[in-house]
Amino acid sequence: MGKRTKIINVTKESQALKQMRMMKGLSVRKVAELLNVSHTLVSHLELGRANISEAYLDKFLDVLDLSWEDWNITIGSGKKAQTQAKTKITEDCLKKLKDFQKINSCS
Repeated sequence: MGKRTKIINVTKESQALKQMRMMKGLSVRKVAELLNVSHTLVSHLELGRANISEAYLDKFLDVLDLSWEDWNITIGSGKKAQTQAKTKITEDCLKKLKDFQKINSCS
């Protein structure tokens, strides 16, 4: 078994992964399960101990039902970007609730 890397490079991208996961209310282990990867990998990516590949990011966004637009908003800097990200996720949730209500009212 390899040793944990001592190199830590916390980037706005690694912070965004964690922020998006937490905004969806998911644990590291749950995201790992959904992505079919180890929880250690998810943790290392969020902590800047591993590099984030585009393939991982594609899968991450897909599994969390997020878009590249959401990603770009989240990695933006400052409070404005955080507010935009939360607003976008809230709007997406409200749309899904309305769709769900339509489906149930037709039953």
